[in-house]
Amino acid sequence: MFNFGYPMRRRNGKDESVFQFLGTKLAVGTGVAVAMAVVEATLIMAFGLDVNHVAAFYGITILFALAAQYLTMLLNLAFNRVGIFIALALLTLSGSGGLFPAETISPLYESMQKFLPMTYAINGYREALTDGIASGTVITSIVILVVIAVLSVALMIPAIGYLIGSDGEHSEE
Repeated sequence: MFNFGYPMRRRNGKDESVFQFLGTKLAVGTGVAVAMAVVEATLIMAFGLDVNHVAAFYGITILFALAAQYLTMLLNLAFNRVGIFIALALLTLSGSGGLFPAETISPLYESMQKFLPMTYAINGYREALTDGIASGTVITSIVILVVIAVLSVALMIPAIGYLIGSDGEHSEE
């Protein structure tokens, strides 16, 4: 919901640099993602979810929130409001193996599974909740979520450069 209402493409000033623009957007987006993740994880446990590894549960929740937030922010910068819907599809597709076992989904979703951030969050959650998978899988999941977050932030730089270079022609009014 944050990304539907936050003016991601609006500039604070005409002489704002790419990194000033990025810094202000990341400060707000990161704060919202972390706060949302902490509240969500806390409420889930308060309503009765038994978690074997509470710190890991919070960690995966925060990491997924950041990866999802940064990916959505990138797509919003690059494609305006259409990017939010692209991100929504990427982040909620049932091909991640969380809603249905991978063996029961169509070949299209099964082939996309390894590219969906939710796949790696689910793997981390399985370990945090139940000790259900090997720690190597969890480490791989953490690394991939970090890579998604870092790449998303890195790719925001040229997207912002394009917005700034166009003299506000493509920014929100």
